[in-house]
This record gives sequence, structure tokens and C-alpha cells, in this order.
Amino acid sequence: MIEVYKILHGVYDEKVVPELVTVQGSVTRGNSLKLKVNRCKYDINKFSFCSRAVLKWNMLPDSMVLASSVNAFKNNLDKFWDHDGIIYDQAYDFY
Repeated sequence: MIEVYKILHGVYDEKVVPELVTVQGSVTRGNSLKLKVNRCKYDINKFSFCSRAVLKWNMLPDSMVLASSVNAFKNNLDKFWDHDGIIYDQAYDFY
């Protein structure tokens, strides 16, 4: 999510980042920087960064995606996901 924030807010050079298309005129739910969900026919596209990140990004509230800085976004994201019960255990043994 942090990378999507950086891409949409112009932290990276536009020539080297993947294209994320924002939806214009969507006023129902989510945030004002909603991204267009691309339909994928092949698995290579289904599991790409853009396809995986779009759905999660569109669920974030407007106050988060319009944060004033990357650090403010990180702090808001931690608080938001803390209430969702998402647990990231980096010490988990996959073997």
C-alpha cells in the first residue's frame, strides 16, 4: 500500500512506475483516488503487483489516501490494519 501511495502521489519518476489508472467520478464508496480494476485472463496478470494492490487500495478510507506525507500514511495504515486483525508474523517458519 505504501508503494501505491508513492506512485499515486508522484514520489517516483512516472516513466518507471507501473500504470495505475484512477476512476473518475466514482462517488459511492471508498476513496477519491479509487483505482480501476483490470480484468485478467491469464494468471501472470492476476498475481501481478497492480492486480493485487488495487482491491486493497480501493477499500482504504479517503482520509488515509489523501495523507499529507508518506509517514502520515504509514501511521494511518498501521492503525487501520490494527483494527482489522491482520497479523504479520515475520518469524513464521514456512518449512
